[in-house]
Amino acid sequence: MQFKMLFAQDRNDSLKRVATRVLDGDLDDTGSLASSLPSSEYTFHHEQYLTREFVDTFASGWQAGHSIFDKDGDGNLCAQRWKTMKDSATQKMWNVFDESGAFIAVCRHGFCLLIMDMVQSGEQSKYALAVTSKLLDMFGSDLGGGYDIGCQFKSTLASSTLGKRARSLNYMSLVNAFHGHAHNRLCQLDNLTTYVEGLGLEDLEGCERAFSKSNALAPSTRYALIFPEDRPLHATLNTMMKWKSKFLLNNYKQALDLLSNGHATLEQLMHKLGVSDPATFKLWLDEECVYLKSLLCEPVEEILQMEYWQWLVSLKGSRKSLETVLSTWTVVTTHNVASIQSDGSATRKAETMCHHIQENYKKDLKAVQELEGHLGITRRWVPEDKEWQAAAHLVANRKYQWALDNVECLVVSQIFELSKMNQSGTGYKLRKHIGKALQTHSAAICTALSQYNTAAKALGR
Repeated sequence: MQFKMLFAQDRNDSLKRVATRVLDGDLDDTGSLASSLPSSEYTFHHEQYLTREFVDTFASGWQAGHSIFDKDGDGNLCAQRWKTMKDSATQKMWNVFDESGAFIAVCRHGFCLLIMDMVQSGEQSKYALAVTSKLLDMFGSDLGGGYDIGCQFKSTLASSTLGKRARSLNYMSLVNAFHGHAHNRLCQLDNLTTYVEGLGLEDLEGCERAFSKSNALAPSTRYALIFPEDRPLHATLNTMMKWKSKFLLNNYKQALDLLSNGHATLEQLMHKLGVSDPATFKLWLDEECVYLKSLLCEPVEEILQMEYWQWLVSLKGSRKSLETVLSTWTVVTTHNVASIQSDGSATRKAETMCHHIQENYKKDLKAVQELEGHLGITRRWVPEDKEWQAAAHLVANRKYQWALDNVECLVVSQIFELSKMNQSGTGYKLRKHIGKALQTHSAAICTALSQYNTAAKALGR
């Protein structure tokens, strides 16, 4: 087998705990909370719990401030979709909370492996690094870890003090199935459980199932002390283990069914698709990867052609403005000479405008000449040329794609916000807040639709 063990790790911010010093009004002069470690008398001790001291050993200054963007300038394609990939969203937490949630790791069967408290911070990389270090100590090589931001954690782990050890032990960072479709398609091909060989039907979403049970503890632990809060969480997660017998039995039956009928089912599906060799599926993924990489940026020649066309359009407009100004003059007669001489500001204003138009024309002409040199164009394009029309189509199609992506993004966001508004447990004030946000969002959608219609009309769609 490719993996010795599979596990999932994630954070849950429902189990926030208000700092006791805040309840007593004990803040420092700056209004910030100076947290102190709990004494051993009030610390919950268990082998599954990782202490704050152990976790903080992975919070070196460079790692805590690690950016999702590579130092070489090659940005992560998923960064804009995940707040937990941005330092500004994870380094701080509201001062009222001492513990901002829990970070856990569970095996593929749902058994809890490790638990730790997130202390006055968001989902920083130190928690996942602590989990990885501990599990490498416990289980050794060939581990696969599912994480909703597994693509970012892969680069974080590689550049951390654990990187060399993780590579030598063949550790693989993965993206779990439920969260994976919010990642960039190229990222999915490399990291999503659906496409990684050796995972089968495993989705690595055990943390979400565990949190669906532990979320009920939030009201009773929000104002609890450290020791009373940790015990219910540990008890809840371990109680869930007693209910795993049916889950394991169903998985065992499913595995037996796949072993007995899987090959026949695969052959039937391959016959329907007209595929004779299973290696074709891997070839399709490789071809898709190559195609998507080719779409990461527009071809340089097409970019230059579109830029050249846009400068030609600008040059055409500036030339027309210049011809209009040069063809306009004022005839001086004995009747208006006195008024012209007395109104010197109007003359200076006209001369300044003429200079500006001439400068714009020269700027456009220079840009056109430079691009003609880059593209090797010997005869300047005119609207009747096929090259002009092809470049105009490229520009129109680019605007159309941008407008379409913007509309799609806004509509999907609106749908998610609507689902939050009708979610059980949402209070009246929050519903009003979401309602006002939806009104603003609706106006943005109308503007985006107008831009889309304009772009589609220009493209003839």
